[in-house]
Amino acid sequence: IKADMTAVPYKGSAQVLTDVIGGQIDLSIDPVAVVQGNINAGKLRPLAISSATRSPLLPNVPTFAEVGVASGGASFWYGLVAPKG
Repeated sequence: IKADMTAVPYKGSAQVLTDVIGGQIDLSIDPVAVVQGNINAGKLRPLAISSATRSPLLPNVPTFAEVGVASGGASFWYGLVAPKG
């Protein structure tokens, strides 16, 4: 799959999802946990997932590899942080 895209930096997912839902931008790549509520509400349509295997949270959504997009199998992790002291 070939597509011309322009990366648009955002400070966080809240504004990018507002812009995707509102039609100001065409797509976003965000963690499943961030977008699943909007998917369940019918506001977003998942196209593919970047991990090497399908997500148990979205088992009907194909991987990038399954739809012909080379991704390297990205996945996300988060750490719990707090101010020093």
